[in-house]
Amino acid sequence: MSLKKNGGILSSLAAAAFLTIFSPAARASDVFSTEKLTTPPPNASGDAANPCAGGPAENSALTLQDAVNLALCNNPQTRVAWMNARVQAAQVGGLKSAYLPSLTLNATRTQNSYSPGGNSAANDFNVQLSYLIYDFGTRAGNLENGLQTLYSLNHAQDAAVQTVFLSAVTDYYQLFAAEALVDSSKEAERSALESHNAAHAKFKVGLATVSDELQAKTAWSQAVLTRIQAEGNMRNARGVLANVLGLSPLRKTSFAPPLETLPDDRQESDVGRYVEAALEQRPDLLSAQSAVAAARGSLRAARASGWGTLTVGGELDQGNFAVPPSFSSRQLATANIQLSIPLFTGFNSTYQIRTAEEQEKLRMAQEAQIRTQVELDVWQAYQNLLTSVQSVKSAADLVKSATESERLIFGRYKAGQQNVIDLLAAQSTLAGAKQQYISSVFSWRVNKAALAKAMGQLSPDNPANKADRPDSTPAGAGPGKEKKETVK
Repeated sequence: MSLKKNGGILSSLAAAAFLTIFSPAARASDVFSTEKLTTPPPNASGDAANPCAGGPAENSALTLQDAVNLALCNNPQTRVAWMNARVQAAQVGGLKSAYLPSLTLNATRTQNSYSPGGNSAANDFNVQLSYLIYDFGTRAGNLENGLQTLYSLNHAQDAAVQTVFLSAVTDYYQLFAAEALVDSSKEAERSALESHNAAHAKFKVGLATVSDELQAKTAWSQAVLTRIQAEGNMRNARGVLANVLGLSPLRKTSFAPPLETLPDDRQESDVGRYVEAALEQRPDLLSAQSAVAAARGSLRAARASGWGTLTVGGELDQGNFAVPPSFSSRQLATANIQLSIPLFTGFNSTYQIRTAEEQEKLRMAQEAQIRTQVELDVWQAYQNLLTSVQSVKSAADLVKSATESERLIFGRYKAGQQNVIDLLAAQSTLAGAKQQYISSVFSWRVNKAALAKAMGQLSPDNPANKADRPDSTPAGAGPGKEKKETVK
């Protein structure tokens, strides 16, 4: 076979291999489907390239679910957590590639020119195959570490989602609590104005002193100031919510009010089952458990690396050398099996194993620390919820009695049977009772969501409007379980 023909055939094979392996389609493909091991992006209502497509209409009133979705899509914390998992998924693909053989093509052409008037050419093509048959578990340990690290990042993404979720829910309720306080302050202002008008009328006919009128006017001015402050707090709450949702505070955004629900008479007393649910579903604890498993994978790899490797390989080499008008060629095919055993590494292997062992102990200690924190979080959230349930009922009774008292004293004052101090005190008590009731209702709603988060149940899989159910039990299912692989 001629030099030109041999060179052309091998050049074609080299070009075909290059185009197959390094084509854009091959480089962009996920051969091992590692991206399927990651959890979906936050609020996956669109495609993977734009997971937050299909948001609410421009002029529509945003519901609580809309607010949560916008927060999950626009908050960088959830996006960063999702991208971290995708980066680790790509690294898992690299670890899986260690189970496949490697093929290397080397091609060399040498052109020599010399005087007088002579030249020579040499072509050399070399293909090398290497396949690791056995390594006593090093690859398996590294892959287990990579997979468990990916699962840990998936759970970290769930934790980030729940944190942003609770922040959106809290700010949404705080906005409507602020609006309710504005309405209450306006009502208190109207009552104070009526008292002032009544005191002024009585003063004109000589039935009240100037001190009574001044005190009534002072109370009215204080009510006006309280209303102005409440309106400022409401505007600030609207800006905070817009910021959490990734919207400009300058944009005119309307929000649909939450469902009108109140706690019922049933009170849960089995906090133990809430703790058990949290220990099974809290994403930060699951992340810590996966980190422990990842550390064990690293320890497995470190121990196995000191035993060596068994590799088989082969090599095909073809060379051509031409000095016109003659040429020569050669072909060489070899096969080999190689056993590599590290006899002494300067104690590097020893310290790698020790490092992996201490890393495993560290991860286990961190898991235990998070476990105790989960139990405390659930306990505190549960007690806060019970307190808010009782506070709502007590505040409702307080508003009822304060309203009756204020109505009675106002009538008696107009009839001249009660002084202005009693009237102003009754109105102040009523205004305070209404504010306590408003705060209690919205605190109860926030505490329900806080308990759901403490249990690991606050996620996009749990519709936000279920947080308004009229019972003291957190709603919804826990985060979705990602598909897991195991390494034997």
